[in-house]
Amino acid sequence: MHPNVLYCDAHNLKQFKDKTFSVALLSHVLEHLENPVKALQEAQRVADRVIIVTPKPWQLTNWLNMDHRWL
Repeated sequence: MHPNVLYCDAHNLKQFKDKTFSVALLSHVLEHLENPVKALQEAQRVADRVIIVTPKPWQLTNWLNMDHRWL
């Protein structure tokens, strides 16, 4: 783990005040969540900028991954 990285429940960031961070990075997270909209709302609330990285939808392995709820 990197010392400047926080790992949290993406649906519930209530331990952080509004705009606590300059950046929130959601890398390969949203496709696993039951409620990605809630996670995005929380990220926007606690950070000035939100960076989202998702899998490439044209790769067959992403469609076959049982952990992915969304593409």
